[in-house]
Amino acid sequence: MCQDLEIRQNLRISGVRRLNAVRILFCGMLFWMASGTGLANAASFSSMIDMQGFGNTLDLTTEAGNVFGLTWLVIGILAVTTLLIMFRRQRPGQTPGSFHYQVFRQNILLVGGVVLTFLVLNTFLYYRDYHQNLQQLENRLTTRARYQLTQRVKFIQDFIEQERNLAETHLRAHLKSLVDRAFQSIDYLVRSSAGRLSKEDLTRQVMETLRPIRYSDGRGYMFATSMDGIELLFADHPELEGQNLLDLKDQNGVFYIKEMIRLCREQGEGYVTYCISKPGSSDWNHPKIAYVRYLKELDCFIGTGEYLNDFTAETQKAVADRLNSLQHSGDLTIFGGTMNGISLFGPARGKNLLDVVDNNGVKVVQELIKAASDGGGFVNYDMPPLDGKKGYPKMSLAVPIAGWDWYIGSGINLNHVNAELAHAQKALKGVIITQVLQTVTMVSLLGIFLLLVSQRFSARLEQNIFSAPI
Repeated sequence: MCQDLEIRQNLRISGVRRLNAVRILFCGMLFWMASGTGLANAASFSSMIDMQGFGNTLDLTTEAGNVFGLTWLVIGILAVTTLLIMFRRQRPGQTPGSFHYQVFRQNILLVGGVVLTFLVLNTFLYYRDYHQNLQQLENRLTTRARYQLTQRVKFIQDFIEQERNLAETHLRAHLKSLVDRAFQSIDYLVRSSAGRLSKEDLTRQVMETLRPIRYSDGRGYMFATSMDGIELLFADHPELEGQNLLDLKDQNGVFYIKEMIRLCREQGEGYVTYCISKPGSSDWNHPKIAYVRYLKELDCFIGTGEYLNDFTAETQKAVADRLNSLQHSGDLTIFGGTMNGISLFGPARGKNLLDVVDNNGVKVVQELIKAASDGGGFVNYDMPPLDGKKGYPKMSLAVPIAGWDWYIGSGINLNHVNAELAHAQKALKGVIITQVLQTVTMVSLLGIFLLLVSQRFSARLEQNIFSAPI
């Protein structure tokens, strides 16, 4: 009798060892399959974040998540409920102390431990990935906002450069047309006085015909100089007429009379930039561009010009007017001002905003000017309540405009960016919840399957052990 019990005990130990090997194999399969599911979900999650146009993807994910998330929730509840019932249900023959009962309890502990461990680990990994991907989304939204600002600022820069070049082209054409019209009058005088007037008298009559011509609010006038440097007509300084100005040079060392003579000898016409006096001013430091054309009959050149500071001011006003009409187009705002704080277009146009501060005490315009003076940069601040509008968090890019003493920029309402981030965060949460539910469901179903297999295997093993002949 003792020998019979000893033999059955040895068979039981041998069977348990075999069963443990099977348990280890089953649990390994459980972990591998569940891990594969989790890694696949994580891979799809990461690929969604890395896709271009992720905003549209998140919209689709949110809509799909509302449907599939509910489906997985129902399936998961059923699977977990079934697993818990199996844990608590006691089958016939599973009396406490029986081999079948002990094996079943060990199966429950082993499978339950693996399932719980994996769920905790997988949930932690999803939680970590959620925050990492949320940070990626925030960085990408910020990068996209900065790209939009950069593109808008580039548009303003290109617009200003185009308008500046176009205005200069129009100016040159305008100066040439003024001289060409003067030549039409001169040509009539030359033809009508042929054989009647001496060269000196004809020259005097031509100069007196040109003298009263004025334009551009009186600052524009005609001038004439002989090819040997004798000043024939200088409406702004008639006292210099009759003098040789060949060696006259401006404050930058430009011998502009010599340059005009050279152009007329070599090309018959041309443009010269120099500094000279201006009507109503005693200074000779006013930059000017002039067009001159050679008059063969009198061996002189006739010309006229425009003061560059006045031309630049008029061009700037026209550009600022056009840009001010575009400041509210789209989600981005545009603005510009002088380096001393005067707003040229955008909020509070015409006012000095140098000392305006936001809710945090930041002197906004000073920070924008500083960023522009450093070559360009981004500035975050709270938009002050200007022009009767409410303030809001804002990010702007400010850059300088060379030669104009301007800074220009574009800004974006960060509430829009934050709203998009909140929408993305909601979508990501939906993705995480759906994936966790998928994992719970898959692991629970696998656990049910392995418990059923383990029960059947242990029952057969117990039957073989106790029915074996001794």
